[in-house]
Amino acid sequence: MDVLHARLFEAMMQAARSPNEELAARFLPLVRNAEQAFSTEEEWMERIAFADAKMHREHHALVLSGLHLTHSRIMAGDYSAGRDLIDRLLPQWLHFHSDTMDLSLARAVERDRRPSGSASWTSSRAMLTMQAVERPVYLV
Repeated sequence: MDVLHARLFEAMMQAARSPNEELAARFLPLVRNAEQAFSTEEEWMERIAFADAKMHREHHALVLSGLHLTHSRIMAGDYSAGRDLIDRLLPQWLHFHSDTMDLSLARAVERDRRPSGSASWTSSRAMLTMQAVERPVYLV
């Protein structure tokens, strides 16, 4: 999960550093990163039959909706909407979501992985290890 978050924060930082004329192009990788991170978390939720999956998915859906709407506004030249989302709204939401929803999911995944030798431990561990190797972690 830390790797997913690091990728998302890196994409957010790339968009934040871009000039307005490049913002739409830099915002799209942020949207794609969020889609991938949320999709991966939702796969984990399904795999472990996570009790709070519905609420967690709803949070993801709301943020993705906001990202898509903001991307269309940026493409129409409304750079202030993009800057506000990147600089203020998204970081606040991500910190809240990480500290609440994702923490709960991480604990549930850890509980699911505990029985040594179980299939869920092996496949979850392999998946997390493989993702960690794909891209280095960037601390923001």
